[in-house]
Amino acid sequence: MSIEEMIANTVKEVLVELLEELKPKSNAKEVMNAKEVGQYLNMSESWVRQEKMNGLPHFYLGNKLLFNKEDIDKWRLSKTAQQCSVRRTKL
Repeated sequence: MSIEEMIANTVKEVLVELLEELKPKSNAKEVMNAKEVGQYLNMSESWVRQEKMNGLPHFYLGNKLLFNKEDIDKWRLSKTAQQCSVRRTKL
């Protein structure tokens, strides 16, 4: 095998590995912006921005406000559980 063939094979192997790393993972976290979260929760974007100040999990990437879907789901479940416990204590 010539040196050119060895280099070509090495480059090919590295490219294949890089492409595999770039493929979306099935367990990759879904990230949404405020508008998408509003649509997901059937609420307005302004409501989402207000709720982030009241504990709605969020993060910034540069100056972009982003939300992790899994964190939003957990937050929503915790809010539902809190509301249920409040209702039970009022009965």
